[in-house]
Amino acid sequence: MIIKDQNRPYIAAGLIILISLGFAGYRAFKGSPLSPAREEAIAIHEFQNGQGREAAPLFKQLAAKDDSTAEYYLGEMYRLGDGVPRSGPEAVKWLTRAAEAGNTEAARQLGLLYLNGDDAVQDLSKARHWFNQAALHQDAIALRHLGTMNAQGLAGPADPILAYADYAAAAYEGDSVAVDLRDRQALSLTAEEQAHAESLARTLTKRDAAPARAAATSSAHTGTPAHTTAPSGTASHTAQAQR
Repeated sequence: MIIKDQNRPYIAAGLIILISLGFAGYRAFKGSPLSPAREEAIAIHEFQNGQGREAAPLFKQLAAKDDSTAEYYLGEMYRLGDGVPRSGPEAVKWLTRAAEAGNTEAARQLGLLYLNGDDAVQDLSKARHWFNQAALHQDAIALRHLGTMNAQGLAGPADPILAYADYAAAAYEGDSVAVDLRDRQALSLTAEEQAHAESLARTLTKRDAAPARAAATSSAHTGTPAHTTAPSGTASHTAQAQR
């Protein structure tokens, strides 16, 4: 004997009402005191769902309290003209504040802006600096761009071994574009140089790579290619850059 669930229509109707109330509550919450973390989550949700105008006031409020994540998103909104008027100076201002507070995405984005001259005067030294900051946190895109800067000698001496190491480190972090660049860079290296570069790349992807990068940046400032001063098994890095 089959017993039909006569309550099913009522259950479905109840679920629809609950979902509707949930969205209404989500909106109502925005007018009530919320924790900064909750406000940030709401703003990010709205931004990612094409509601930049709704997200902008929350990001501005949080950025005024030195929330680096909000500063990053606000910088991106000004860069894209999403929810706020497009403004290069404002984008650079907020991205810089976020990057100085340790936001990796903001550091990478600043590197790209200064590298390409987008929304900022092109400044390769600043590009290298900000790429280096992002690379300290194993940002694959920053590592790849550092590889290109080292390969071409931008804002520092050309260093083919370090360029290979950067590309290889970016590849280790999952950047598929860096794989091809690494393989092409390998054509200019001897087997011994490539082995050293591979060792250096593994060091650069470690979470405690900051001392190695600091030593490399120092060697870049003196005009000495990093790999000529690095003792065996020690990573050197000439790095700093943008989007």
